[in-house]
Formats: sequence, structure tokens, C-alpha cells
Amino acid sequence: MLASRLATVALALVGLCAVAPAQTQALYTLSRQNRIWRIDGYDTANPTAVLVTQWLPPQDGSTLPSEPLGFDLDPVTGDFLILAGAWFPNPGDFARLIRWDPVSETSTTEWTLPFTALKSLERRWDGKLVSIDDNAAIVTIDPSDGSAISTPMEASIEDLVPLFPPFDLDARGYPQVVGNFTQGSASLQVDPATGAFTATTVPVLPSSIYGSFARANSGELYAATLFPGDLYRYSPTSGAWELVFDNGLLTTNNVYDLLLTNQDDGEGFERICDGLPNSSGVKATMDLVGTSLVGDNDLRLVTFDLPGTTAGFYLMGSAMGSLPVGSGELCIAPTVYRYGASLSVVQDTYSFTADLTALPNGMPAMANTTQIFQFWYRDNDAGLPTSNLSDAVAVRFR
Repeated sequence: MLASRLATVALALVGLCAVAPAQTQALYTLSRQNRIWRIDGYDTANPTAVLVTQWLPPQDGSTLPSEPLGFDLDPVTGDFLILAGAWFPNPGDFARLIRWDPVSETSTTEWTLPFTALKSLERRWDGKLVSIDDNAAIVTIDPSDGSAISTPMEASIEDLVPLFPPFDLDARGYPQVVGNFTQGSASLQVDPATGAFTATTVPVLPSSIYGSFARANSGELYAATLFPGDLYRYSPTSGAWELVFDNGLLTTNNVYDLLLTNQDDGEGFERICDGLPNSSGVKATMDLVGTSLVGDNDLRLVTFDLPGTTAGFYLMGSAMGSLPVGSGELCIAPTVYRYGASLSVVQDTYSFTADLTALPNGMPAMANTTQIFQFWYRDNDAGLPTSNLSDAVAVRFR
């Protein structure tokens, strides 16, 4: 969040609630020994490791294997969601989604999943969880009811990725998969709806085995080797991998999953696509004042860097899309609702108070649902009239 700019807006809007906190990133690792570490200073020359908790499998009498395969952090409760199972399961050894409270050190089995072999766990912008199975299929899990959908990747992708390919999600929720082989490494952006992918070649990692992978807000890639548990960083600018630390920092040699908490700011807000530059030469940017708490009903949408005095309105929808519109990109898939009347924008900033009791789809906002908001406005291209759009922000209501 653009905290300083939002603070200025909040001061001007007397009686509004406090500004949502800025997004921060923290790096966590999950080891085979069930330990969860937080790596402080992972993007500096002197990282340190803090043991956050040691997960204990639930004592629920289940005979299913409980080896940690992946994990994620619930941004609201602070609990860890553990994907437990077996790397090489027997028939009927289904994976389980387990909630671990690091404060009380208790675990609860949330769901048994209809899959035997999954690897890594990542949270999407809409609150869904994503994993990949041993057949290179994308598995999308709804943590509210344990339902799961499997989408096979294009057949040719299996020639580019290893068994249980390391991956992370980009801002759209598309898996970014890394495959390591002798000729080089492929970074693959995979469409979760169709399984189609595009590939970008990156240098071979110094180690021959990836254990896990994470993508930072800056576009940098982090890879932890399964053996011996070293952490590397890849910068798109330098085009090279560098060693961040070796396994001595973690006192373990098996890193099973990496987690960069860069997707949700803890308030339920997540930026899911960038806008394109407008006639002023910059991108219009959305931010939010208030919270995503339905009961508080205090959410205000704010858009900065509009091209002077213009007219526009907010759009809302529940599904993410990508469609060129005028000089911009519409990041909401049908059905798209208009939110508010056409309006004049003074200077370069517009703010709008959302009424969570009456959204434009005719329904009130409901906890554990997600809506995407984006601002559509008039613009010009070389003096000719056109339209443009801001970036888009997903709100996960609580």
C-alpha cells in the first residue's frame, strides 16, 4: 500500500477509519523435520534464521502419512496450513490439509483431499490454495470445504519439469513453474484454466535439485535446494543466481517448501494486475482505506495518478480476466458490474465509499468471498480520445 499517500487522503477525509498497513514480505521455510523457520534479512548480506515453530502431526488416529509436503500462512489468523502426505504414497494414501496453531501448538485436520501426491502449497488472490501433483496437473483447493479441481498442464510441459515441480504464483494466480535440466532452466507461466504455458529460459541453478521456489514482489526468484538445503536468489536484472545462505543457517538439510508472504497484506487486500501508462506518462494506481471486515462497512476505494480532470467509474467482479480495453487492460472477467455513476475527477485522485450492504451485483458483501475492483476512466492517446484503466485490487471480505 502507498501508506504516505493514503495517510494524506485519510487526513482529508475526516471521520474515516485508519489506513490499511503497508504490504511486507517475510520468508519462511518448511523442513522435513517439521520445523518452520523465518529468515530475517533474506534480501540482505546477513540473513538470520528464527525457529518459529515445530509442527506436530494431529493425534487423530489417522493411518495416513503425515510428511510435510507444503505449507502456507493464514494472513488473518496467523495459523499455518500444512499439506501433509507422502512423497511416494501407496494407493489410498491421500494428502491432508492440516491447520497448525503455532501459539497453542495444536493441529487440526481440516480436510482429506482426493489426491495421493501433491507438492508445495500457495495461496491465490481469492483465498484458494494451489498445489501441483506428480502428474504435472494444477490442483486448486477451496480451504472452506476441502473441494479440489485438477487441471492438467499441456502434455509437453512434462518434458520441461521434474517430478513435483517447484512453483509459486504470480499476481494473477498463475503458477510459475521452474524446471531444472542440463541444458538450462525454464521458468513457465501456466494458465490454470487451460494448462497452456509460456517459457522463459533462466540459467541452471548451481545445485542439480530444486526443493522449493518463491517469487518476490520485485520479480526476483528464490530457490531452495532439497539437498543440501541452500537458498539461492535469481535477479531478472543481473540474469544470474547467487547464493543467499547455505544449510548451516538452518541447521537442517531438507527444505521442502518456501513461503514469501507477499500476496496478502493481512487486511484482505491484494493487487492482482498493473495498469498501463496513461497520457500523463504514469499508471493509475488503486489503494484502499478501511478494512475488509463486512461488519465495519468502512471500505473506501482510492485511485491516484489519473490524467488531470477526467471522468470514470469503478468496476467490480468476482473473477479475474485479461482483456485489452482502449489504452488499458481490463483485469475482471464477466460478469463485470459498474459501481457508481459517471463522475468528474478533480486533479489526479478520486475516492469512493463502498457500501458493503448493497454491492452492484444486488447482494451484500459476504465473509470469505472475494470481489475485484478497478477504475475505468477517459484518457487520450496522441490527442485522440480513448479510455484507460487503473490496476486492480482484490478484496477478500472477512
